[in-house]
Amino acid sequence: MANRLIQLNREVQQDPQNPRLWLEIAAVRMGKGERDEAIKALESAKRCADGQPKVWADLGSKFAEVKLFAQAREMLARACAHEPASADFAHRLGRVLVADERLSEGAAVLAAAVWIAPDEPLYRVELARALLEARKREEAENLLRLVLQRSPETADAWLLQAEIELSRHDPASAVAALERAFAQRSREKALGMRLAELLRSSGDHARAAEVLRVLAGAHPEDVEVLLALGQAQDAAGERVGAIRTLESALELPDIGLEGFLHLGALYKAAGRLDEALEPLQFVVEQDPENAEAHYHLGEALLALGEPGQAVSVLVKGAMLSKDDRRLRNLLQAAAAAQSSAPAGGDPGASIDRQVGLGAPRPSDLAFTGDLAQFGLVDLLEFLRLNRRTGVLQIVSTQGMGELYMSEGRMIGANTSNSERMGELLIKAGMLTTAVFDEIIAEQGEGAPMALVRAVLDRGDVKAAEMRAILFQQAQDAIGEVMGWEDGYFAFQGDEMLKRAFADYPEVELDTSSIIMELLRRMDEENAGHEIGDLDDFEL
Repeated sequence: MANRLIQLNREVQQDPQNPRLWLEIAAVRMGKGERDEAIKALESAKRCADGQPKVWADLGSKFAEVKLFAQAREMLARACAHEPASADFAHRLGRVLVADERLSEGAAVLAAAVWIAPDEPLYRVELARALLEARKREEAENLLRLVLQRSPETADAWLLQAEIELSRHDPASAVAALERAFAQRSREKALGMRLAELLRSSGDHARAAEVLRVLAGAHPEDVEVLLALGQAQDAAGERVGAIRTLESALELPDIGLEGFLHLGALYKAAGRLDEALEPLQFVVEQDPENAEAHYHLGEALLALGEPGQAVSVLVKGAMLSKDDRRLRNLLQAAAAAQSSAPAGGDPGASIDRQVGLGAPRPSDLAFTGDLAQFGLVDLLEFLRLNRRTGVLQIVSTQGMGELYMSEGRMIGANTSNSERMGELLIKAGMLTTAVFDEIIAEQGEGAPMALVRAVLDRGDVKAAEMRAILFQQAQDAIGEVMGWEDGYFAFQGDEMLKRAFADYPEVELDTSSIIMELLRRMDEENAGHEIGDLDDFEL
């Protein structure tokens, strides 16, 4: 495309009054998404197109493609005035008027095209479509019925009939109409994909797979078609065929993560667990917010006898999709399997091997399991003594929590029920709403530490003041988690957290100090309750 544009620019320099060259340049520019440059080329074509009605008509169509309907109407009206017997020009003008929502005018011009060329069914279909949009349903259906009787091979007529059937909430009749259209235009991707989608929604996965196989034959390197075919084959019970289709799709350069996820899930369902790990771990690594990938990877790891790794993956998945019962049930099963595994080494560790791309490291999985088995205070103390760096993630029916550690020192904490760091800083007067919005606009919604670091870098808040906010937030988060009656946890190593406050080490918190202060506060609250109970006692 780039070479063609270079060639056209050379030609137009030699023949600047050739409107066809400018039209082709506009088409190339539009193909590259360069709308403004395409419009400039169309304007150049317009200036040198005097006395050429076919060029005027082509210009009108091109102006319509870039949504410049006034210019499109001008060019096509000029072409129609010069050749009033041209059904093609009238048809094009009518379509532009309809696209510009001038429905009555568009229908009148399209009716003229039908009058000029009564044997062209496409013009009648376009008129029927315009009448439908103008809410003249009965006229439109009568006209379309006539087309289908006289010219049943007109695919566009069946496509419009399918739209009408869908508006009547009759998917079966819509499928029948699309089947007729697809029989005539089986290479048309949009048509085949729409038909397959309707077939699948009606439960006819086998027929959807047949349609998509035909489409894949015409578009063997179209990733979207191959993925749809693989999913339809899987739903139709053709698991082996689905795996082969998706394996071939993965060889294409523009395959997305959806293909890896679906193939991994298919390998898992077929019992090919070792093969399932690599594509599933790849998706988790590339898209760490994908809860579905965490579910399938966790299930595969559990089936392979790696409950510790499964818990780690599933805790993250449960945090991403809080209402997904499958994740919670699988997490419960993995935690139960882990607790029944032979003890040895670090608490919760059950790593016998490393698996493929993106597999968690053994040190990352030193803590995975059920909160009922390990006290949170003991876990935090172990992290502190072993100078671990990473995130302790906790999932409970009462909430979610994340505690961030850098070499055993806490650098952040939050739960799904706690105030966000931005809210705390604004409430404390350390940050204005305007500054907060400015920071978010610059860096996006990231981890809480990113916001803290940005505020410190601006110099508006001293490290000692920020430390007090972090200390209070960590204390509140740990106190809340300690009150949860159930839950699962997983420690995920993340060495990058060491750099979070590398320039501000004074804001890092001693975990023991947080816990001691929290326990002291809890003792005071309990003592207060006891004194209140005595005051209420009547002699």
